[in-house]
Amino acid sequence: MYLHFNTGGTIDFAGLLLGGVLIGLLGVLYDIAIGQAVSVEEIKRAGQDLHAGQVYARAIRIGREHTGALVNSLAIAYVGVSLPLLLLFYNSGAGNFLLNMNREIFATEIVRTMVGSIGLVLAVPITTLISVWLLTGRSEHGKNGHSHIH
Repeated sequence: MYLHFNTGGTIDFAGLLLGGVLIGLLGVLYDIAIGQAVSVEEIKRAGQDLHAGQVYARAIRIGREHTGALVNSLAIAYVGVSLPLLLLFYNSGAGNFLLNMNREIFATEIVRTMVGSIGLVLAVPITTLISVWLLTGRSEHGKNGHSHIH
């Protein structure tokens, strides 16, 4: 409300919400993407004889565990930021649960957590697939004695 009145209603709140979600998600996306790429590289280094499917399967298992931890971290971070929302629940009582579910502040936190979680879940297989393709494709094409994996 303060933002709306102080700016004369010129702020696009849907864009502001999207920007907040993206900024909040960038750190964990970076973390999971780098972790997956490094996992693929290390699996390939440790098992030079593994083919692309085996490397992918092993890296996806690592990614699933990493995703679970990061989704929990993302949810905890959003809960920490939305302490006013928790106070709203505390003060409203249990009888107004459906009313609270329809409030903007609650819906915003649900959307943030869901979008962030979807982004993390999609980042694992995409990053893994690209990493496996780059690493095994280079090493399999370099079978003439020149390995591209260092």
